[in-house]
Amino acid sequence: MKILSLRFKNLNSLKGEWKIDFTQTPFSDNGLFAITGATGAGKTTLLDAICLALYHQTPRLGLISTSSNEIMTRGTAECAAEVEFEVKGHPYRAFWSMRRSRGKADGNLQQADVELVDAESDKVLATQVKQKNELVERITGLDFARFTKSMMLSQGEFAAFLNAKENERAELLEELTGTEIYGRISEKVHEHFAAAKLALSQKEAEAKGVQLLGCEELEALENELSGIDTTLKTERQKHTELTAHFSWWKEHEKSHLEQHQAQAQLQAAEANWEAAKPQLDKLTHSEPAEKLRMPYERWQSSLKSVEAAGAMLVTKQEALKTNTEKSAQADEAW
Repeated sequence: MKILSLRFKNLNSLKGEWKIDFTQTPFSDNGLFAITGATGAGKTTLLDAICLALYHQTPRLGLISTSSNEIMTRGTAECAAEVEFEVKGHPYRAFWSMRRSRGKADGNLQQADVELVDAESDKVLATQVKQKNELVERITGLDFARFTKSMMLSQGEFAAFLNAKENERAELLEELTGTEIYGRISEKVHEHFAAAKLALSQKEAEAKGVQLLGCEELEALENELSGIDTTLKTERQKHTELTAHFSWWKEHEKSHLEQHQAQAQLQAAEANWEAAKPQLDKLTHSEPAEKLRMPYERWQSSLKSVEAAGAMLVTKQEALKTNTEKSAQADEAW
């Protein structure tokens, strides 16, 4: 992470608007420079402005909020801080500001306005405090505690380091540089070593309590194991045979059941045959008559035809007789 520029307004004793561009001379021409001035001139305020723009808090005052804002210059109604920084060659811009209501110095403090911008594309990445904090930590890899211990060492903590005793200075140095994790790692390694050593001692004690077998006892156990293996093979063979026999028995039971069902069906069919036998006998006896059915029907039809022809003949004869009589009368009259 590299600070490119700082812009702020009405912070502590530095009233008005200020801007420092670290990409211009003389800062760009020097790898090291000092911030000097009298007490109260605003040296620490420059560092506070950087923390304020990035994390909305400072090492001296803590979190700046509507209930606690001691960093705004007295007699003013607004303050702000903006930092442009670079991470892995990509520039970003972090902004924070707070104002009082009605633009009056005695007005109530309003909610802070925050913003995180991608300085390369001017795309706004966050406008909420929580979202901005998460993005800054993700982009830089530093939260406020790590930032104030690695990127910027506050004045109070540095004075405490200088005035500390030798045995306390090492602990403070670990805290300031963030190397206290190695101390915790060392403690965990020592605890793991002690636990492993204790476990090893217990295993050694258990091993001492184990009595080794003699050659004769070992040979007897091996013979017993061989006998058990032989018995196991025999039992497995028996198990295979019994399994096959059980399968055969299941098939036998199934076939026996099917046989009983077939016999029951046969008996039912025989009973139906006996019940239908009279009708079958009747059908059998009617077969000769069935052969005469057609001639009989023809004979009956012929009889009906003869009867009809006879009736027609009688009718014709009566008509002929009548006509003859009429003819005789006509002849006589003529």
